[in-house]
Amino acid sequence: MSRSGIKALRPWLIWLVGFYAVWLSILWVGDHWQTLAEHWGIALAMALGSYAAGSTPMGGGTVGFPVLVLLFGEAPTLGRDFSFAIQSIGMTSATIFILCRKQPIEWPMLRWAVLGSAIGTPMGVLLLAPLVSGLFIKVLF
Repeated sequence: MSRSGIKALRPWLIWLVGFYAVWLSILWVGDHWQTLAEHWGIALAMALGSYAAGSTPMGGGTVGFPVLVLLFGEAPTLGRDFSFAIQSIGMTSATIFILCRKQPIEWPMLRWAVLGSAIGTPMGVLLLAPLVSGLFIKVLF
């Protein structure tokens, strides 16, 4: 990659380094190394799943939820929330990367999508999610 290409990706690289710095800080300060050692399989499954899901329009929850709930026996609500977190982190990383590369963006469509997400996501999380049972979440996903 050329020097100008690396310079263009600088904000994305800063985001990447910052993300891992915060993650390592949480591990270090909270002394969560034992938890990391106990649950390394989840991290590996999520990493491999994110690569597979990234090649489809379905996203990380397609792999994340079944792996957490069915394979590792976690609660359906944890699987749902973790899948949304993985999707959010992945989409943020991809957005920063796309903006750094100056890829063409369909702004008129994106404005409406962001508006709908900004209204619908908090409403769904605060008003709808508490009403949905764990069994329904398991069946739905």
